Amino acid sequence: MSTITAKSESTDFDDWYFDRPFRHEIIENWAPPELVRAAEAEWPDDHWPFWHRYDNGKLTTKDPLRIPPACSELIRRMLCLPIAELLGIENAFGDWNCHASGLHGMPPGSSLGRHLDSDHHPNTGWKRACNAVFYLNSHWEQEWGGHFELYDATGTHCEKRITPKFNQLVLFQPSDVSYHAVSEVTGPETRKTLTVFFWTQSQGLMMSQFALANALKQPSKSEQTRFVILCQPRTGSSLLNTSLRQHPDIFMHREIFNHIQGHKLPQKGGQRLRKALTHPKAKAVGFNLHAFQPDRKYADWRDWEPAWDALAADATIKIIHLRRLDVLAQFASWKIAQVTGMWGPQQKLAQRPQVYIDPEALRWFHEWNRSLFEWRLSYLQGHSILSITYESLCDSWEETINECQRFLGVYAMTKLVSEEAELQREIERLGPWTTRFQLNGKAIGGSYEVSENELLLRQFRERLPYADRILELGCMEGGRTFSLARRVGHVVGVDVRREHLQRARFIQQQRNVHNVTFLEMDLEACDLESLGTFDAIHNVGLLYHMANPERMLRQLAAIAPEMLLWTYVVDDSDAEQGSYSGRFVTENPADQIGGIRSRSFRPTRSELIRMLSDCGWRDVELLTEEATAVALWCRKSAKTSSRRIPPRTMSVAVVIPCHNYAHYLEDCLKSVVHQSRRPEEILVVDDASTDDTEDVVKHWSDWGVQYLRVDHENVRLTRQAGMEATKSDVLCFVDADDLLTPDYLRSGMMQFDQHDIGVVYSDMIRFGTEDVVTGFPESVTSEEICQKNIIHCASLVRREALEMSQAFAVPVNPKVGHEDWALWRTVLAQGWKAKKQPALYSYRRHPQEISLTKSWDENPYYRLRCLDLETITLFVALSGRSAVWPRFREFLESQTWPREQTKLFLLDTSQNPEYSQLVKSWLSDCDYPHFKYEQLSVGAPGLADEERCGRVEIQDAVRLAAARIYNHLARQMTTNFVWVVEDDVIPPDNAAESLLRGFDQNTGSVAGPYRSRFHDGYVAWSEGHQILKERGESVKTIEGNGFGCVMLRSSVLKNSLFTCRQPPYDFDPAFYERLKKTGLQAKLNWDAECEHLDAALLKK
Repeated sequence: MSTITAKSESTDFDDWYFDRPFRHEIIENWAPPELVRAAEAEWPDDHWPFWHRYDNGKLTTKDPLRIPPACSELIRRMLCLPIAELLGIENAFGDWNCHASGLHGMPPGSSLGRHLDSDHHPNTGWKRACNAVFYLNSHWEQEWGGHFELYDATGTHCEKRITPKFNQLVLFQPSDVSYHAVSEVTGPETRKTLTVFFWTQSQGLMMSQFALANALKQPSKSEQTRFVILCQPRTGSSLLNTSLRQHPDIFMHREIFNHIQGHKLPQKGGQRLRKALTHPKAKAVGFNLHAFQPDRKYADWRDWEPAWDALAADATIKIIHLRRLDVLAQFASWKIAQVTGMWGPQQKLAQRPQVYIDPEALRWFHEWNRSLFEWRLSYLQGHSILSITYESLCDSWEETINECQRFLGVYAMTKLVSEEAELQREIERLGPWTTRFQLNGKAIGGSYEVSENELLLRQFRERLPYADRILELGCMEGGRTFSLARRVGHVVGVDVRREHLQRARFIQQQRNVHNVTFLEMDLEACDLESLGTFDAIHNVGLLYHMANPERMLRQLAAIAPEMLLWTYVVDDSDAEQGSYSGRFVTENPADQIGGIRSRSFRPTRSELIRMLSDCGWRDVELLTEEATAVALWCRKSAKTSSRRIPPRTMSVAVVIPCHNYAHYLEDCLKSVVHQSRRPEEILVVDDASTDDTEDVVKHWSDWGVQYLRVDHENVRLTRQAGMEATKSDVLCFVDADDLLTPDYLRSGMMQFDQHDIGVVYSDMIRFGTEDVVTGFPESVTSEEICQKNIIHCASLVRREALEMSQAFAVPVNPKVGHEDWALWRTVLAQGWKAKKQPALYSYRRHPQEISLTKSWDENPYYRLRCLDLETITLFVALSGRSAVWPRFREFLESQTWPREQTKLFLLDTSQNPEYSQLVKSWLSDCDYPHFKYEQLSVGAPGLADEERCGRVEIQDAVRLAAARIYNHLARQMTTNFVWVVEDDVIPPDNAAESLLRGFDQNTGSVAGPYRSRFHDGYVAWSEGHQILKERGESVKTIEGNGFGCVMLRSSVLKNSLFTCRQPPYDFDPAFYERLKKTGLQAKLNWDAECEHLDAALLKK
């Protein structure tokens, strides 16, 4: 139950009175709490694009269709309040269109100064009767402010303060002494209220009905037919009016009585109507009369009795009764008209908005139509009445119009009648034309025709579906002006050439367009601020004709928050205008579509973006791009912008990790914001900085730069956080101390021309302590990126590629390894391709820099390449040596390379079932999570231990078997490195790490030495095939080695073909001869020296 309070909780004085300082009422717990909580939960945030923002910070929405469902239900209940019972105000009714009411938000820091409310509705003339305010905040603290303050009759002393309590309704009666205010909101929340206004009929409205009655009582000329079209909104009245007025003997007024404006008449309105119902030449004269106002839900029919009495009294007045059979369509069309402001034909809308159909309102609407139809027929008995429908008017227009013409006593004709010869002479006099127009069904003018579906017009409508006032620059003959005027309140078209404007005004007159104003102005010299403010600017095809484009752009930023800009640009520069680079272009002032000065200035793409930013256009969105032109949507602030990415256009986000680099961040952000292709998202991820990084980002917030704080102290995790906090298709991770060259993003995004391009990289210019360009290969394969780091960290990468490859899941420690190198290897290993772009990336070199973050050891490649995280293949060809299997098995069990980073591949060539069973039995219990076992016949059983000395056929068979084994291995590699161990060689337990530590970017293999059973030395040789006989130290470059224990790059193995009957005949010398041709080296790491098992043991 709702209860009326007896006192206020928040007051500055002791006694409380019902009517002090003016009439008001407080109702607590007015609505169901669950409904109020739902309304609070769905309240839009402060960046909602449909807020109207006042200078004092207040937020309002006037569009009922944008109000969320729970809030809408509460407003509906408020509109049904019994105002007569609560405040004693008779005949008060709610405004269901929610003019200036609806959702009202007061963000922190906002306030509403002491004021009086206007006492009349600006559109209908209604008199304000009552304001209702309902509070939604469920946890509002008194010290948060936002109190509703009621002042005395002088407006000097606040007599009462009402705290905005949850589920509290406040009603008060506005008057000329009801001063009130809202104190400043000092808490952390937005003060959320629903507001509804109640009205009563004003005296001025009643006078209009009596004026209408008097006019209808005037006698008509005997030869004239007076008639009235009785209609309702959205029944085709405009179509019928326009169609009848084409007849030369019918004089049709446009709507003398506008149902939207409340049928108000000016002074001497009766005289106007008496003159309106007579005409010196016409045989029939009439006008439309809307019989009710749908936005007054329960209007009193008796308001119209004087008019209806006068109409009923004169049976000579003919009635055309126009109605619509499909009431649902009529109701929906009326709702759409309320939202769009289009009370004319709605098929001109590019896209109809969604509307909510209130079942109760629709039921009332249907009942009203039915009752009104019956009441009209009974009231107008004795009159000649012709009933027609909207449906017949649309489906059988010619037949219906002919029927109306016959009813009015004029001959039937439906063809448009005009002074065609005179019209054609005027068209020719105004020529030559540039733009083609459709006039009375015929094409006139020049060759250039603006389509309603023109891309630029569509983009303008999509980004600004609702607007009251638009400025169009360079309107010429109005080709786009009239298209814009169909969807906005008013268009101001500006052009410098008078002949253009004469043609534009001629078309305006012929089309009877009233919401366009054409002005002649020299945009190079005029003061645009004198035109006032606008919702947006349509600036297409003009800027490139200007000698000083910066001056105009700066003025435009002072009069509108948004602008569509289409202009030509240049790709290189040879001149400067102000501080901007570009080219001067010669203009021909005699050309009616050219500039009026002898030359103009066109900036480069990136300089245009910088110019816009300097002039106040801080958020620049690329709409379309051509070879020499760009279309941009420009905003003064990116804080509340909601970008719409064109279909099939990829979006890009720039993520900037920053740790204590605030002193570099300003320059980095400037290079990103001034890109010739502005990114859709710019995010600075502050990783545990202790400097003023956040303050620097705040300075750039109007340019759309976002801020995210993390405490990882790990650039890999910081970049991952940036990826997760953005949504764009492509990401670019730019270090805070680096810079992007002006065309970097635009040039890079153009390279994503194939579905499998995952990474776009570039050459790199080093600046700071040096000034050199580092060139990278024209193409990079997965094998090449595995070998060396040739893709820099700020390369562009598809989000899809990052997510698919799970690149950030690789646990690289960025303090010791190149995390970006690991990322690119992971992405390319998935099959994505890398492509090079022409623009450069600017990489800062710091004084005495090796690395600002990484620690170093004696071999940095192992750490930087993150080889400690590498997954390798451990390959063993098992020849069937049962005697040594236990010893070899011990090695497999004790070697220390992590099991989860080892893929064990055992190739059983023994052809011995008992031996094979031993191996498989061990595999079933081993701790290798990834293993592969295959059987392959490569030669006779026991071939590996056959005596080879002097036996050519055995030597050939052994070589053939080895070639078969390693060719089989080369075609099955899935890791970047393979560790080959023969089953009679026992490496040390840490051999895998020792071998990997021997690599650098120029190394193809690193072997562990072991002594030969056939000669006095190691199975390794130096230049000239000199056998190594003495033990060495650390890592040495050699010419080749045996395959007893060797770590190989898989790319080398994959590209090798092992042969056995071409010199050199042994497979291992042949392999290393071919390795030298690749430019890669072979090395021997003495820390990985192995045991070569005794021949006697092998024969057991």
